[in-house]
Amino acid sequence: MEVGRINILCVSDIHFGEHYNSSKLYNELIQKVLYTVRDKKDELDMVIINGDYWGTKLSLNSIDAKLGISFINELYTVCKENDILIRMIKGTLSHDHNQLGAFKYLEDEDRFFFRIINNMESEEIELEDTEDPVKILYVPEEYLENSKSYYDDVLKPKSWDLIFGHGTFDFTAFSSQKILSERSLKSAPILDSKKFNAAVKGAVIFGHIHIKDDKDDICYSGSFSRLNFGEEEPKGFYILSYSKVSEEVELEFIENDLAPIYHTEKLSNYFKKDTIFTENNIKEKVLVIEQLKKKYKGHKLRIIDDTNNVSNFSSKVLKDRYGSDEDITLKLQTIEQEIVRDDTFDFILKKEYSVPETIKRFIEIKYGVKIETEEIATVLEENERI
Repeated sequence: MEVGRINILCVSDIHFGEHYNSSKLYNELIQKVLYTVRDKKDELDMVIINGDYWGTKLSLNSIDAKLGISFINELYTVCKENDILIRMIKGTLSHDHNQLGAFKYLEDEDRFFFRIINNMESEEIELEDTEDPVKILYVPEEYLENSKSYYDDVLKPKSWDLIFGHGTFDFTAFSSQKILSERSLKSAPILDSKKFNAAVKGAVIFGHIHIKDDKDDICYSGSFSRLNFGEEEPKGFYILSYSKVSEEVELEFIENDLAPIYHTEKLSNYFKKDTIFTENNIKEKVLVIEQLKKKYKGHKLRIIDDTNNVSNFSSKVLKDRYGSDEDITLKLQTIEQEIVRDDTFDFILKKEYSVPETIKRFIEIKYGVKIETEEIATVLEENERI
């Protein structure tokens, strides 16, 4: 370890159980995260999992749970051999479901080395040849009656070297969420970015938002892998290096280039507008889809049949042929469309992006108009001041 410096691998939003293929996710973690830990074993001091390790409620007998537990066991073994601490921070209730207790046996073995963070707590890490330890605050997502006083008590100016956690900051939250967070309900709080910025000397690294985002000293690392269509941005994790002496922070983004790639194709782009499909030429649609499958082999592909003349016969043929294909998602616009779920705007409900990014994507999809994220953020900030 360099004198007066701490190096931490930060990864978040792994979501075991929510991915379509947990075996692939496990392989990504082994080849990217575990490989990096081994490769940098002489430099790393800590590994922090910033919430949402699990993606949904799981049975311990499921392949998702078994692979999720297996990865932590392997990570634990490598880290233990090299004196690298591990901290697992509780994420969103609807994802982690209090299931981090599955690793309680590791915490019981050595709580200093492996720790599960269910409630806000702090820690001091001693460094070589420096008198003052690195002061770290851990902030899991908690559901509180009075979140303001809860956080204000610990967020004194420049009181922490580093802060890690999981949750929603005000610059990533919808206006309606801000209003709800002020009510006396047990809901996830909207965190005050100004207070967190003022309280930290180095950096605030959080999980929850799936796309990398930052403001001042606060940074979202984004999800480790790709979960949905529309997440074209690079996935991966950060290695943070903090100097206790100079209070300078260096962030290195390690891309997960093994993350699944999602493509969306509209069949209307491959046919003339007035094309009428019958039993005689439905094979033309199949041919286009087969060509797209070949082009995007190994990737997730969404086919939107938005041709002007989509008969129930055409719909049935495509469903029968591709309905069970794990690599293809079909969206068929037929007279039965009202009973077919449209997931185009799921990213809004899942709160996967910051508010400006969410608005940008909505406007681009809905109206075909491109607006810069910074412009939207400026408008939102101006409205807040009114």
